[in-house]
Amino acid sequence: MQIRRVWRAAVVVGSVLMLAGILGPTLIGQQRNVSLKGVWRCTEWSTNGPIPGAYESAHTNKSPQPWWGIFTDHHHAWIGVAGDAPRPVPRAGEVPTDKQIAEAANLFIGFKGTYEVVGGELRTKIDVGLPPGSMRQGAFQNFSFKFDGKDAFWITLKEANDLGPLTNTYTWRFVRVE
Repeated sequence: MQIRRVWRAAVVVGSVLMLAGILGPTLIGQQRNVSLKGVWRCTEWSTNGPIPGAYESAHTNKSPQPWWGIFTDHHHAWIGVAGDAPRPVPRAGEVPTDKQIAEAANLFIGFKGTYEVVGGELRTKIDVGLPPGSMRQGAFQNFSFKFDGKDAFWITLKEANDLGPLTNTYTWRFVRVE
């Protein structure tokens, strides 16, 4: 009777160890093989409180205007339309006013630079950007960062040289396109 219990326990422990040996490296490998490299589309963004000149209180947009992130091994580019509504488009044949051009341009966001992921932080350095303040010497943006599976990630802006101290900030969710 005692020998049977020991034998059963040995079979159970052996089976668990065998499965761990087979599945463990695969599961661990999947975590290690998650890469930021690719093209990503913003599917949601939110603020955690008022943003001066933009929102009077916390705000969430689950159907954002087009916003894309492109990552290579060391470079990144962000391009998109800020805000909740499409930019105004003049009617065919209509010449836009300077005010209309300025309003449309103010909603356009674009950055290009280099990046690195250190722990749970995405650190970016900006070479070219709109708004122009983002192109100052040594321009950067740092985000808290986490993958949501292998085909999605979340970032929250922690600090940026052109914005000064951040009391309230933005969080974005991106999904892999390719």
